[in-house]
Amino acid sequence: MRNRVALLITVVSLAAAQGLCETPTSWVDFSSSLITLQGNEAAMARAAALLQTEIEERSGVRLAISSEPSGEAPLITLEVGKGGTPEGYSIRVERSPRLVLRVIGNDLRGVVFGAGRLVRLLYLDRGVVLADPEMDVTAAPVTPLRGHQVAYRSLVNTFDAWDFDAWHEYIRDQIILGCNAIELRSGNDIYDELDSPHMLSTKTEMNRRLSELIGEYGLEFWLYVELPEDVSDPATEEEVLRKHRAIFRNTPHLAGVFVPGGDPGDTPPEVLMPFLEKMAGVLHEEHPKALLQVSNQGFTPEQNDFFFAYMEEHDVSWLGGVVFAPWAKCDFAEERRRTPESIPVRRYPDITHTLRCQYPVSEWNIAFGILQGREPICPRFHDFAHIYKLFEGLADGGFLTYSEGVNDDANKAVFSLLGWDDTLSAEAMAREYASAFIGDRFAETGQKALLMLEDSWKGDPAANQAIPEARALWTSLLEEPDLQDNWRVQLYCFRALFDDWVRQKVIAERGHEVEALAALAAARETDWQTAVERARAALARADGPVDPELRKAIEDLALRLFNRIGFQPATAAPFLAHNSERGAVLDKMDEPVTNRSWIESELDALASLPSDGARLARIDAIVHWEDAGEGGSYDNLGCAGRQQHLVHQMPWESDPGRVHSPREGVDGRTQGKRLSWIQVAETLFGTPLLMRYDGLDKDAQYVLRVTYAGRYRPTMTLTADGMREIHGALAMPQPIAPLNFLVPKEATADGRLQLRWNLVEKRGCQVGEVWLMRMDTIPAHLKEAGVQREPASR
Repeated sequence: MRNRVALLITVVSLAAAQGLCETPTSWVDFSSSLITLQGNEAAMARAAALLQTEIEERSGVRLAISSEPSGEAPLITLEVGKGGTPEGYSIRVERSPRLVLRVIGNDLRGVVFGAGRLVRLLYLDRGVVLADPEMDVTAAPVTPLRGHQVAYRSLVNTFDAWDFDAWHEYIRDQIILGCNAIELRSGNDIYDELDSPHMLSTKTEMNRRLSELIGEYGLEFWLYVELPEDVSDPATEEEVLRKHRAIFRNTPHLAGVFVPGGDPGDTPPEVLMPFLEKMAGVLHEEHPKALLQVSNQGFTPEQNDFFFAYMEEHDVSWLGGVVFAPWAKCDFAEERRRTPESIPVRRYPDITHTLRCQYPVSEWNIAFGILQGREPICPRFHDFAHIYKLFEGLADGGFLTYSEGVNDDANKAVFSLLGWDDTLSAEAMAREYASAFIGDRFAETGQKALLMLEDSWKGDPAANQAIPEARALWTSLLEEPDLQDNWRVQLYCFRALFDDWVRQKVIAERGHEVEALAALAAARETDWQTAVERARAALARADGPVDPELRKAIEDLALRLFNRIGFQPATAAPFLAHNSERGAVLDKMDEPVTNRSWIESELDALASLPSDGARLARIDAIVHWEDAGEGGSYDNLGCAGRQQHLVHQMPWESDPGRVHSPREGVDGRTQGKRLSWIQVAETLFGTPLLMRYDGLDKDAQYVLRVTYAGRYRPTMTLTADGMREIHGALAMPQPIAPLNFLVPKEATADGRLQLRWNLVEKRGCQVGEVWLMRMDTIPAHLKEAGVQREPASR
C-alpha cells in the first residue's frame, strides 16, 4: 500500500540544518479549489465538512463546498464508487478536462475515510494546499472494527473538561487516522449528574450528542456498561434492566455494548451470562442490530471453565463477541482457542497505562515509576506496533482500545493506522502522526522527537542522553510561532521536560545518598551521633528543587495545557485531578528517587536501641545492606540489570503482557521503603517465579535471605529444585523485613540451584530481594539475624 511517507520521500527535500520539510515545488496547487460531493447523505456532508475544516486548521485556507461547481477552479470531488472492500477508497489526481482530485469511496464510510486520508496526503502549510500530481492511492482496512474508548467521567485527566466542540474535533482526528468506532465510558450510571468539577454537560447529554454525531458520520458508537450490582436478586435485576433500557433509549445511534466481567464488577459467570441474555433482549428492543459483548476479566480458572463451557453448551446467538481484556487470567491464544469459533474475539488493549497494567513498560526505571506513575504521557510507537502485530491473528473481532485521556493519543494512532496497513513500521507511523497533527513542515522533526520520548524511558535515566536531546527538540518545536498553541506539541514538550526533571533528580539524589552512606560508614571512626547528623544533612540537600528554572517551565506549561485542553497534572487547584494516580505528575515531583525514605526511617529507630553497639550494628546493616559475603550473590529482582539469577520463561517480544514470565511490579506506596521493596519481580495468575544459580560450591552450606514485598501481599511456597521445600505456605510479613532460610545441602550438591515460588493466594507471586550466602562467609552485620528454617508461627 502506498502511504504518505513513500510519497514524501520521492518529492520532498529536507532542510537538514533545521530538520524541517521544504515545500514540494513540483506539487499542484489546490488552494483555490472547490469541494464537491455527489450525494446528499449525512455522511457525505460530514466528510466534506471534515475536509474543509481540517484543511483550514492546517493551512488557513477555507475551501468552499459546492454541489454544482462552476468556473475553472480545481475540484476536490467526493463520491461513492461501484463497490469494493467495505470502507475502502481510492484517491487520484486527474488533469483532463480539468484539474480534479477525486476521492472515491467504496461506500459512504469509504468516502469519510478517503476524506480523512486526503488531509494526510496533502501538503498543508500557511496559505499552502498542495497535492502530488502523481497521487494514485487505493486503500482498504485490514481490520473491520477499529475503535477507541473515550471516557466522560471524573477519573479521567482531560476528557471531563471538554465541551461538545472539543469532542467533535478529537473525533475528527480519530477519523483522519482511520478509526471507525468510538466507545463511551461514563461510569456505572450514565445518568449521574456532573461528577467532576470540570464537566460542562451531564453524562446523559454527552452520551446522546456523541451518539448522534457518530451516527451522522456513519460510524459505530459503542457503550461501555459497568455491572457493579448484584443481579442475582430478582428485584435488583429488574431495576438494572430498567436503567439500561433508559440508557439505550437515550442513545439514538448504537452499534454495540460491552459489559466487562470484572474491573469493575465481580458478577460470577453463572449469574452474569443468563443476565446478559436478558440485557441483550432489552438492547434489541431499542437497537435490533446492536451487538452485546462480554469479557472474562478477573474470572478465576474455575469461573473461566464455566464461562467457556457455557458458550459451548447454550444457545448464545444473542452474544456478539468475547473481549480479551486486561486482567483476564489466561493468554490471548487460550482465549481464542476456548471461545467457540463462531463467536468473534476482539481485543480491548490497555494503551493508557505504564505500570500495574496489561502491557507495562518493560524494564522501566523505578524513578519513572515513582515520579510519572501509571498514567503519564506515554507515546509508545515501537511497543504497541509490536503488540498489535503479535496478536493480530487472534483478534478476528477487531479492537476497541482502553484509554483514559490524551496521554495515550499517539498509541491510538498506532492501532488505527495498523488497522489499515499492518505492515507499517513504528517510524512510518510516528511520521504520519507528526505530519497530521504537528504539521507537514515539521514532519521529520516531529517523528524524531516522538521516537525520542520512547527512547527516553529505556535504561538508567542518569545515563540516557535521549532525555536532554528530546527536551531540546521539543522545546525548539514549541518555540515555533505556528506551534505555540498546538496542544500536542505542548503535551509532548511537557513530557520531555518532566523526563529531564527525573534525570536530574536521579543524578543529584544518588550523589546525596552516596555521601550519606559514606558518612554512616565512618560511624566507628567518629561516633554514631556525628555520622547520623552528617548523613541526614547529605540527604536533606534533596529538599530544594534540583533545577528551579526547569520546575517553573514544567509548571507554566502545565497551566497552558490546562487552559488549552483541560489537562489535569495535579490534584491541587486549578487542575483538580481526581487523584494522584490519574496523571497528576506534579503531585509526585518531590518524592525521593533513592532509598532516602528508608534510610531516614532506620536512623529514626536508632534512638530506641539499647546500646551504642546495637546502634553501630544497625548502621552497618544500612551501609552494607546488599553485601552477600564472599562467594555469595545479591539480586534486586525488580531492577533490570540487577536480577542476574531471575529466570525469564519467555522474552518480552513473545509475552509483552508478562502472563508467562516475570515483570517489574511497582507499589505506589513509598514511605519508609527501600527501592527494592517498591519495585519487585512479580508473576501473574499462577505462573511460578523462578531463579537459577550455577557454579556454586558443591560442599558449602548456603543460606537464603529473602525480602517479600509488593502490593498483592501474596501467600507463597518456596521449593529448591522443584522437590525440596524451603518454606511452606507463607504470607508476606508485615512490616516488611528479610527472612533467612537454610538451603538443603542436597539442593546445591551438583553446584546448581533452582528456586521456585508458587502462588497459594492473591493475584500473583512477588519477591523483592534475594541473597544467596555461604554459611561460612555470612557478613558480620547479618550474623546476629541468625538462620532459621521455616518459622513455625508463619
